[in-house]
Amino acid sequence: PGHRGGIGRRLRRRGIGMARLRYGGNGTFGRRSRGGPRKCEAAPRSDTRITFLQGDLYEGVEGVFDIVCSNPPYISEAEYATLAREVTLYEPRQALVAGPDGTEFHRRIAEGAKDRLKPGGWLLMEMGAEQRAALTAILEETKIFDDIRFRADLAGLDRVVVAKRKIGP
Repeated sequence: PGHRGGIGRRLRRRGIGMARLRYGGNGTFGRRSRGGPRKCEAAPRSDTRITFLQGDLYEGVEGVFDIVCSNPPYISEAEYATLAREVTLYEPRQALVAGPDGTEFHRRIAEGAKDRLKPGGWLLMEMGAEQRAALTAILEETKIFDDIRFRADLAGLDRVVVAKRKIGP
């Protein structure tokens, strides 16, 4: 957290690539906002049809998706107090902090996937390096995922959780 670029940006590009290559050239991508849902930016020049929305997680979004990809806030209240000044100076608190454990948004995204993620679809979320156990528990509590994996950043720290939704009951 605290900088533009990094994995959040790569996930957005990766999502665009997935829409282009695997899912019929279509995709819907969103950003969190206090102002409610709205289109937030133009799609890159290509023949890929992508819709960008801005809202509060699933609010104002209709449909069921093959992929839900998010770079949610994931810093705990306690960890926020220890962040470097250059992070807290340039990033709004609400863009970083996700409740006492740093998993508030992950929980909401995982629960919302029950209604928004197709069977066999993938959920990808950026995470804090120490959140593996908590996110595994959150995803298992939903009872809709049968394949939960973690991807590390270049420093070898867990940085993305990837979960596949069950195809059957």
